[in-house]
Amino acid sequence: MQQHPSLEPYLLQDPSPYLLHDAVEIDYLLSQLAQQRDPLCLYPYLRREPFFISALLGVSAQYLWFDPSIKHETNAVLLQHGLMCVGVVHQVKIQFGDTRCDQVDHEGHPALRIARPQALMQLQRRDHYRHDVPGSEHLTCRSGDGQFWQVDDISTDGIGLLGHEGMDESRILQLASLHGCQIELPGHGTLLCTLHIRTHRTLTLRSGQQVLRLGCTFADMDPKAQTLLCNYLAAIQRRRLKQERG
Repeated sequence: MQQHPSLEPYLLQDPSPYLLHDAVEIDYLLSQLAQQRDPLCLYPYLRREPFFISALLGVSAQYLWFDPSIKHETNAVLLQHGLMCVGVVHQVKIQFGDTRCDQVDHEGHPALRIARPQALMQLQRRDHYRHDVPGSEHLTCRSGDGQFWQVDDISTDGIGLLGHEGMDESRILQLASLHGCQIELPGHGTLLCTLHIRTHRTLTLRSGQQVLRLGCTFADMDPKAQTLLCNYLAAIQRRRLKQERG
């Protein structure tokens, strides 16, 4: 059974690598958040408590309206500190908010209102959401020992690698890490990284060939590498959103 990303907020010192500013994409994500039946969670701005499950009642060019809490004291905290919303669209966690929150009437019912966000955060956890590599790109990872791997999937936290026929699997299974890795990200540059091997298993391809698959996490990437990876993942997500919108 597929797990959904949690509705717990991320309070990051530097959220810039995860910020989405494109107005068309923000419009799409907000409309999906309003139309879908999945719950979302409201918090005081940049705080973890108190929180409650809510719904996005309406979206306009200026404002968003949310279903308020049944507890007056919880609403009072949001009115004092601002509102932060965490939701999920297509298995991707989104987060946004405003330091100002007002209690108003919306279509005859009480609601919490904030200004329409100019930017929002897109956050992914590898356990819940992975980007399959587009078939047209054929990403490869070259480790420091000269070994080549096919990139199966990739996220902000880690990567799935596929081996090939003739690979010395017994040697690789003794390794804890792959050092000096280079991954060419089309249109963005070369990602230099060290990978910690977390899982391994034998995978049977459609051709019937059996290959080694490694599940790895990125180790201590510097800010430049993190930005490069985030930009590439954002580009993949933008293409998929455009395809879904037709």
